[in-house]
Amino acid sequence: MGLFSRLFLFAGVCALLSACGNAPADQSSDTSKTTVNVDVGNEAALAEAYAENPELQHDSTIIARAKAAALKKAAEGNVNAHFKEIAPEEVKEKLVDKAKPVEEIVDGQKFRRVENNKTIRTRIAPQQRPEPIHNDKINSGFTASQTKTSDGKVVPITRAPHADATAPTTSDLHATWDALLKKHVSVDGRVNYSGFKANKAKLEKYLDLLAQTPPQKNWPRAKEMAYWINLYNAATIKLIVDNMPLKSIKDLDGGKVWDRKWIKVGSKVYSLNNIENDILRPKFKDARIHFAVNCAAKSCPPLWNRAWTAQNLERQLDDRARIFINNDRFNQLHGMKIRISPIFQWYAADFGDLITFLNKYAIDNIPSNVEITYQDYDWSLNGK
Repeated sequence: MGLFSRLFLFAGVCALLSACGNAPADQSSDTSKTTVNVDVGNEAALAEAYAENPELQHDSTIIARAKAAALKKAAEGNVNAHFKEIAPEEVKEKLVDKAKPVEEIVDGQKFRRVENNKTIRTRIAPQQRPEPIHNDKINSGFTASQTKTSDGKVVPITRAPHADATAPTTSDLHATWDALLKKHVSVDGRVNYSGFKANKAKLEKYLDLLAQTPPQKNWPRAKEMAYWINLYNAATIKLIVDNMPLKSIKDLDGGKVWDRKWIKVGSKVYSLNNIENDILRPKFKDARIHFAVNCAAKSCPPLWNRAWTAQNLERQLDDRARIFINNDRFNQLHGMKIRISPIFQWYAADFGDLITFLNKYAIDNIPSNVEITYQDYDWSLNGK
């Protein structure tokens, strides 16, 4: 090809590119025609699509769903500036920008981001520990305890001081209970009460340890919540073990065993109802609690075969909710007439808009106009 031909071809390409770049505005800015291939019933996927496609801000439906998903994404530290713009005011300060600074100092340690988004931690001269700010608002999937640094920045608490130097750590406090659960509870939540009876001394030792280690004011929210859930479940198992053989927990105290005050915590004595209805529900305001505490009945959400700790609480609350809600033995969520656990009826106030709550965890999206019925509750013992 000659020089003239090459120049002519080059000029033609440039003209074509220029024409594309000057396309009419209505072809490039019509956000109403934006299409995203995403499962509309999956809030996390919608949130990801929203984060990656700012033009979707013009779609009110996407915005509404992304608002709900923003809380879940915040727990992953994967929320960019667009989420902050649409998030409700009460949660804006808890959302974390996706674009983190190269270096930041938190609680006397320097964190530096590297190319693969991991961080390396280097100790620097210790700073004065910031004063904790405890937030007891509804827990929406992330730890609510925060601290304010000397420059006024609000950051998550990275570690909590103990009440005294000899106080057990979270893992030490619940280690015995964790071992008992792994040994005597199956993956699907069936309990070997005979095994617990054989290890009754260890169970009582654990309850004594909890009695001697009451929650402190400086405990993070997750640590205290884990404490009360573990105490409730361990106390329930002790009631069964102490009264074997037993067909149902409702056979005790004429069905009012939940009102019996016998559980020691420091200088106070509680009943199971005190722990659930006077502490866990009103203080933490988290509906997922109902999938964590276990009443020793077959229709109760399965007992998790591990101890709850501050470290695993958030992830496992979501997991236990998802496992229970999608188990056909407890909830049938197919079609336009769903049949669900009466737990959702007994504690309706905790769940708010029920369909919205269920859709956060259900595999298949549940239409808002479904007919809801409730199953009978089987109080038979959840033993093996």
